[in-house]
Amino acid sequence: MELVADKLLATGETLRIWHWKAPEKMPQRYLSYILASFAELLSHKAYGCSWTSYICSTAEGKEYPAIKDHWFIADVDGVSAGRLWFSYAPKTGRGNFGNIETEPIFRRRGILTELLKAFQAEADKCDDMRMLCCSASTDYAADSYRKVGFDTVNGARVGVMCYCKNGTFKQESEAAFSGDEIVNIRPGERDDQYDIDKFLLFQDEVRYNDCHNFIGYATWFAEFRLIYQEVMNGNGVVMVAENKQGTIVGYAYALHINGTPFFNFVCHPAYIRKADKLLRRTATLFQEKFGLKAHLFCDVDDAEKIAVAQRAGAEPCALLPKYMKRGDAWVNVRDFLI
Repeated sequence: MELVADKLLATGETLRIWHWKAPEKMPQRYLSYILASFAELLSHKAYGCSWTSYICSTAEGKEYPAIKDHWFIADVDGVSAGRLWFSYAPKTGRGNFGNIETEPIFRRRGILTELLKAFQAEADKCDDMRMLCCSASTDYAADSYRKVGFDTVNGARVGVMCYCKNGTFKQESEAAFSGDEIVNIRPGERDDQYDIDKFLLFQDEVRYNDCHNFIGYATWFAEFRLIYQEVMNGNGVVMVAENKQGTIVGYAYALHINGTPFFNFVCHPAYIRKADKLLRRTATLFQEKFGLKAHLFCDVDDAEKIAVAQRAGAEPCALLPKYMKRGDAWVNVRDFLI
């Protein structure tokens, strides 16, 4: 690991910032610290276990070079006091920024500021990185990230933020999602996570489109990263759809969890009318693997999603009255088998 900052804090303590990047093997001391600081995430088993698996894999260099991970660890008088992470897929240059924490007993010492400075210096060197996205829920976090080049994608005080080396999130999105044709369908891969979770799902057309309400079991797997981990564990299949630019415009998956086979898909609205082939390919692969059809839940008023599902061969099953809450009302859901 590289020492990138060494300074005396106002408290008289010594702060050192260490930088680790793949494919270097991470020292066990720092891996243990990161995993311990993530322990609270294990209260949500799927979410926490997914992060633990991913961190251990990248710390051993197993995801490199398809994914390039960076961690910054702050030590105060030799005790790990804070962390910051970013990672990206070189094939598209898109990535994720976050996992930022200053341990409670070390707060109000300027550690976050030093971590962000170290991040900015390293990010400037990553020539194969184009953009990083994250979410900021507080003014303090958003203002801190702005100091190193982030900005909200819609001009709001908080929310989805992007660090873009060239242009803006909007310009990147307009170029990436132009057109309405799906030209390639393939199995999902680990390094697709950023193009889905931190780009496709951050598009306003997707975030605010009712056809992408997660219902039932799908609410547990609202991130591609979680889905992919279950696929790697042998519990399902996932496919992605690309346009002529190579942008992932949609994905579909079927998982067999706790004895229940379930199916879901997300697609950018500009491409959803062409998504039935994506659904058919995914359903066929799942049936070949498990010998089962999977349940797909749709809001009964979501005509577009239902139409795509039926064109893909989904068969109407049970009607589930008032199964999903939307705003202050409960809505009916149709269960399909696909």
